[in-house]
This record gives sequence, structure tokens and C-alpha cells, in this order.
Amino acid sequence: MSNYDLLAQAACDIDPLAPTVHRLMSAVSGGDWHLDEVVEIVSFDPVLTAKLLRRVNSAASASRVEIINVKHAVSRIGISPLMSLVTAACLPRSTHSALPQYGLGEGEFWRHLVASSLAAEVVQRRSTQSLPPETSTAALLHDIGKLVIGRLVDRESLEYLECAREFG
Repeated sequence: MSNYDLLAQAACDIDPLAPTVHRLMSAVSGGDWHLDEVVEIVSFDPVLTAKLLRRVNSAASASRVEIINVKHAVSRIGISPLMSLVTAACLPRSTHSALPQYGLGEGEFWRHLVASSLAAEVVQRRSTQSLPPETSTAALLHDIGKLVIGRLVDRESLEYLECAREFG
């Protein structure tokens, strides 16, 4: 089997994102989305609804009034942070694993993805240009290929990488 075949197989072996992510991305990707449609998509996912309500009612959101329904929560958080929240909530568990091929310990890859998404949210808020709502989601997923490539690095190559890192 060629390296390209192995790479394609490894890409196919990554767990797909949940249907909620696909539905939400489809709904907002054209830029002409409606709040009611987004609320309906989120409302049918109880785990996501709980995470959304927890986030909008957290101390970090500085809400003075408790938000108890999805419509108010989506209005409060905004579409771009919602997209990041949905995608992050549905990322495969493998993003929490160590990626020694890249010098990343357990949980470090996940933290990098989330930090990238948060940085994109800050850029969106401060930018004078209008950025698409998918910006934070793209930042969240920008390194997902490392999971694929990481599966293809054999033990011997990993030892060479560790040696190279150690000796600079």
C-alpha cells in the first residue's frame, strides 16, 4: 500500500463530526441564516443545549440575568462563538490524546485547538473587516490533519523525531 493510500485510510478513520455540526454549518455558511433555524438545530441536541446554557451563564460571560432558553443563549453568545462551541463539543476524543510525533503531551493538542479558536474570536470582535462566522471554526480545525499524519508515524521514526528534538 502506498503512503497516499495509508494517508487516505487514516483520514477516513477519524471520527466524523456530529450531525449537529454539519446541519449548523450548512445553515449559516451562506451568510443568510435565520436565528430560528439555528435555535431549532441546537435545541434538538440536548448535550449541546446544556453546554451552551452553561457557557452563557458562566462567570466569564458576565451575564447579570440567568439565561434559560436556547433562543436567548444564541442571541447572547453570537453565531461565531456558537459555531466554535458546537465544533469543540463534537471534536473526536483523539484530540485529547498525546501526539508525541509533534512533541505534544496529553491534552496539549486540544488546548492548542481551543486557544486558536479563541484567538480567532478576539480577531473577529476587534476587526474592522467583516469576517465569516466560520472563522473561529476554521481556527479550531486548522491542525486536525496532525491526527491523521500522527497515525502514520512508526515507532522508529518517532524515536528519530525525539532524538532530533533532544539535540536540536
